[in-house]
Amino acid sequence: MVYRDFPRTVEDPILEDKFGYSLVDPYRWLEDGTASEVQAWARSQHTYTTERLRSDSRWQLIHDQLRQLREVGEISVPEVARNTQAYLKRASDQNQAVLYVEEDNEVTVIHDPNHATEPTAVDWFHLSPDARYLAYGVSQHGDEWSTLYIYDRLQRQHRGEAIPRCRGASVAFDPDGHGFYYTRYPLLGQVADGEQHYYKKVYWHLWETAYEDDPVIFDDPDPRAIPDVSLSQSGRYLLVQMTHGWSRNHVYVQDRHQSQPTWTEVGPESPGIAHPYWVEDRLFFHTNRQNQHWEVLAMDMDSWGVLHPVLGPHSSDTLYDVGFFQERIVAHYLTAATSRLDTFTLSGEPQGSILLPPNSQVTGMSGTWKGALTVLGVMGFDRPMATYTWRTQSAALVLDKAPGGESSRIAVKQLWAQSQDGTKIPYFLVHPQNWKPNTTTATVFSGYGGFNVPMLPSYSPSVRRWVESGGLYVMATLRGGNEFGETWHQAGMLHQKQNVFDDFRAVIVDVQQRGYTDPQHTAISGRSNGGLLVGALLTQHPELVAAVVCGVPLLDMIRYPYFQIAALWTHEYGSPDNPDEFQTLLAYSPYHNVRNTINYPATLIFTSEDDSRVDPLHARKMVALLQNLPGQQRPVYLRVQPSAGHGVGKTVDQWVVEEADIWTFTTQMLNA
Repeated sequence: MVYRDFPRTVEDPILEDKFGYSLVDPYRWLEDGTASEVQAWARSQHTYTTERLRSDSRWQLIHDQLRQLREVGEISVPEVARNTQAYLKRASDQNQAVLYVEEDNEVTVIHDPNHATEPTAVDWFHLSPDARYLAYGVSQHGDEWSTLYIYDRLQRQHRGEAIPRCRGASVAFDPDGHGFYYTRYPLLGQVADGEQHYYKKVYWHLWETAYEDDPVIFDDPDPRAIPDVSLSQSGRYLLVQMTHGWSRNHVYVQDRHQSQPTWTEVGPESPGIAHPYWVEDRLFFHTNRQNQHWEVLAMDMDSWGVLHPVLGPHSSDTLYDVGFFQERIVAHYLTAATSRLDTFTLSGEPQGSILLPPNSQVTGMSGTWKGALTVLGVMGFDRPMATYTWRTQSAALVLDKAPGGESSRIAVKQLWAQSQDGTKIPYFLVHPQNWKPNTTTATVFSGYGGFNVPMLPSYSPSVRRWVESGGLYVMATLRGGNEFGETWHQAGMLHQKQNVFDDFRAVIVDVQQRGYTDPQHTAISGRSNGGLLVGALLTQHPELVAAVVCGVPLLDMIRYPYFQIAALWTHEYGSPDNPDEFQTLLAYSPYHNVRNTINYPATLIFTSEDDSRVDPLHARKMVALLQNLPGQQRPVYLRVQPSAGHGVGKTVDQWVVEEADIWTFTTQMLNA
């Protein structure tokens, strides 16, 4: 079938000379999402997309199956203080997760977004060490620009605080009860327009005072640095961690007992990452600074420059995370992109392992050094996230809370491909039970490959429905993540970014060569940085795939840092204002590598109106460019979700309809 009835898009070329290159941008006018003509164009594109997808007789069945799978409910990993847990839980009949506090089986509702007239969600929460206060952030339409609220469990009521601009806030409560330290962005009007996404600082808030008067406690010269604040158990030591990109941070401590406290930088020498952890008034670092393999070091607080080794680098596995619970170190290792938990004394002596199901991901750990309660989140491709409790006397986990629902009918195996430079790339193949390989099996490939984010076994109702219906799902472990440590991350960033795309291609080719599918039955799917991944593969290797699902993507890599919070990502991608980095970006930027002579695979690009991370302009411009190609005969769709953001905070209703559109498109294009 030939698709040439796309909504018309006017070209208005902008010619730009940059570092000796002449760049033509025919759709620069689509960057302004506030312009009425852009909004009208986006609405017409969205209508065009939904009319064609929802007229398919399979759309309602897919919608209903997804609805049924989402209605089992969800639970988050709790935050633990003493014998108290704070967590988010969504019941089967709710659109949004509710924030609860639980102590001795007494459960209190703190915030229920389901009663709001507009889509709202709890973005984050922090429980004070004495379990009295719960700080949490609420945003609207998934925009993630949270307002901070405080619930007082002793008084059983909310305090008067309602502090805006607290996106992803860190909070540290003063144990003396006078107030709290917290992080927030500038109030609107305090910085130049466009800079309000940066200059995040640490503030002190005294109870019953105006937040507008809160003094700045720590202000880094780098406006793109992201602060995190914490206090030692006694409150004597105040710590601020400043993160610059995804490969470097600095840690500063002050002794509040001094008459005039000063900040001192501590930890192993840079560059690299040193994540700080308090154990009472002792400071530990989970770090890759002294070498690119992660280890744990302890710092002598009487001599802040002296560090002692606790856990050395593992010979083959990555020490991904650590927790200090029940007078044990719980070490979360990654073994070929799956989780493993070992325990140690504070001096590093092995104390045994914690048993996990095969092909599992530990999604989080919470507890306290002296507390008796440690809670972990665990999931896999075949089971949703559930929480478990752990006691030092046992290697077994005890189920705490689970969403329920029927057992899945899918199976998982791990295979390896070889990338262009010879690097071995693992991937997970998720398939139906009793599956028999067939070259015409509809297969969806996904990946991410960036920002130190590991792609571990994870549950998805959409993937489960797809596989139980007979399809295959492949999740690739690409360079740029943290599955094999910082070396693996750096091999997929900046000038090495092309490795990520080569790795993804290698996995697709490997699966096809094994006879599990073919290009006519192959789709690729990715979101955010993963949207860039599939956009790059679309333009570099269109012959390998029949369909592309590209969500909330970066696609114009020459313009990306000038919008929303994207200047933060120049640490990962490079800057188009740097001549050398510009050439690297131009070489793979999907928007700049579309060729007029190609009939590209069927493409669905989806975004959201209120995305405050990746500007929807990328989706708009790429769709216009592909649709107007003289040789484009396959469908190119744009889907624009109203009243939603990058992904956080979507209601169940929004999610189900969006996923039904996505998987109807995939089913259509792969003849599944």
